[in-house]
Amino acid sequence: MLRSSMTTASVLLLGATALAQSPSDLSARLRPITSEVKNAGVLHLGTGQWTRNASPSANLAGPAVVYANTCNSGYFGAMIQNEIWVDEGVLPDPTMPTQASTVIPGGNDTAPGCASSYNINGFMIAYCTNSTVFDITVNFYSAYQSPTIFCTVPGAPTANFVITGLPASNGATQACWLVSFDLDAASATFSLAASSGVDTNAFGWSFNLNSAPVAQNTDGPIIAGGQEIGGTSHADCTGTDASRWDTGTASVAYPANVVQVGNFPATQEEGTGMLTQDAFRVDGSTTAPQGPGCYYFLGNPLASFHLELYSDVICGDAVIGQSICIPGQAGVIACPCGNNPVNPNAGCENSGQGQPQTGGATLTATSPTASASVGNDLVTLTATAVRTNTTSLFLQGNALIAAGAVFGDGVRCAGGQLLRLNSPGGTLSDAGGTVQYPNAGFPLSITARAAALGQPINAGDTRWYGVYYRDPSLTFCPNPPGNTWNITQTVELNWVP
Repeated sequence: MLRSSMTTASVLLLGATALAQSPSDLSARLRPITSEVKNAGVLHLGTGQWTRNASPSANLAGPAVVYANTCNSGYFGAMIQNEIWVDEGVLPDPTMPTQASTVIPGGNDTAPGCASSYNINGFMIAYCTNSTVFDITVNFYSAYQSPTIFCTVPGAPTANFVITGLPASNGATQACWLVSFDLDAASATFSLAASSGVDTNAFGWSFNLNSAPVAQNTDGPIIAGGQEIGGTSHADCTGTDASRWDTGTASVAYPANVVQVGNFPATQEEGTGMLTQDAFRVDGSTTAPQGPGCYYFLGNPLASFHLELYSDVICGDAVIGQSICIPGQAGVIACPCGNNPVNPNAGCENSGQGQPQTGGATLTATSPTASASVGNDLVTLTATAVRTNTTSLFLQGNALIAAGAVFGDGVRCAGGQLLRLNSPGGTLSDAGGTVQYPNAGFPLSITARAAALGQPINAGDTRWYGVYYRDPSLTFCPNPPGNTWNITQTVELNWVP
């Protein structure tokens, strides 16, 4: 029986007498990961329903990753029943200093954020178990401690999640899982304070094992993050990561600089959580060597645990451009097979690939600068409700076909000289039917990619964008008049200096 409960309370800020301890060795609790870490999918806490093995970004969590501690150490930490482990991390505020990485040439371990707090609408954890039942409590603490202080005693949680019936094991062999939690469906979003990186507002989060392990030292969170090598840099990973602002080896630009949401192991940059410390607090223990208090693993692996945090609103990120070319509306031709969209601002309905039809795919343009700027191009194109796990191509046109033209099973309004921004090869949509540009395979900004393809964009230019994708059903919208692909509606962007 799956159960979740959520409460919100104020944080108790503790005085100096409750602050730091030097960490003690808990290496005896390290256990190797001997099984595949499987993605269980998204648990929607408001309904108790699952979206199995799918991206949280397609299921109300996100779309932005604001914290990522995802670099797999190869170990998990073994807990006893009712033991609580408390870890910490940092979200950057606008005064966070830029700290150059000693590992990544041109990269930064820390960088300024854009707000004093961030709304969290989803999170991801990872754990291993040999038990047939796995029940936990996860708490979050805003303004938990100073980034320079180890193992503060937590006060009342900012957000509390009691979750039973999580994926477990057959009771005989190890099973390791990655699980994402959608909070939007439960109206359980919460705010975490950001930090200047010096003396305020690291957040905390705790992992409480409520169920009884089938045997001692078999259940607990996956340990994540690279070994500290001095300062804010970590070895074996790609940098210090509050993903929205991080730079690393996969890409120096968001969103290609983050682990692909919902995938593990990662296909993009794995990170070590920004300013996470090589220490964690243990409470409720009867077997830890020093009892309740501060512990680490002698520096290898880093004493920190797998966590991603998602947010739906990141400061100035804004939807930009004009959504046009809605089939059957405002003078645009109807879809070729009567498959007009059900979704607002969408392209023609697609076949659904054996799943319920989506209502039509939608393209959205966003930018933290709230504009399409040729001098500071941070535009992201995101298509949703395309067919899942299928090749998609991002089109740019330099002319408008006002009435549209039949294009496979859909209607295309981007015309003139057409560029395929992510060609050759295209980009696969995820299991939720979402695809983005830029991405890990094509990390260049739109303006840089257009220039590389021989069509530079200048201030004052207008361009039209659509995403077309494979839809190979021969019966859904047969040729003629349809074909084996479909397309979103069109987004019109006016580029500024």
